[in-house]
Amino acid sequence: MVTEGLNVDKCKGMTLMSNITKDTSYSVNIKESIHNIQKVDCIKDLGILTDSQLTLKDHIQDKINKVYSMIGLLKRDFINMDCKTFILLRKALLRPHLEYANSVWSPYKKSDIEQKEKIQKRATKLLITLRKLPYKNRLISLQLHTLKYRRLRGDMIEVFKIVNNIYYNNLGPILHRLTTIHS
Repeated sequence: MVTEGLNVDKCKGMTLMSNITKDTSYSVNIKESIHNIQKVDCIKDLGILTDSQLTLKDHIQDKINKVYSMIGLLKRDFINMDCKTFILLRKALLRPHLEYANSVWSPYKKSDIEQKEKIQKRATKLLITLRKLPYKNRLISLQLHTLKYRRLRGDMIEVFKIVNNIYYNNLGPILHRLTTIHS
């Protein structure tokens, strides 16, 4: 049922707390009419799976599964790829899944960090010429960094942008145009 821009049938609700009641729906009053909204334990918003405990374990596992399926695709379709091809395919197919909205869901548990790094270890073994080398040597040969290093570097870049008002400086001309158009 659509009520002035809100499609109640498509709405879902989630409680963010540790002691979740067993209710299966929420009751919402819209224009003197009561509607039930389904209660869920996990919801996807802007590509990020969030659970009621805010652990993001479902999101991390979903991303890991997607990257492993991409690695399987690369292993099947690109048997004898060179380093340059691997780098391009990694940037196009693997990194977007591992790094999208990383500042929101960056793993903090040691097991999650190791699980994500294991993905890159496995991916670098796709290259036949580097397969027998230790992981660190494969990274050096490919001129790559660990995923942990990339996350820390990304965090430092964000801090730098915030401290130096780079976001605001970039928005200044846009905000100025918007205010002159509407006045």
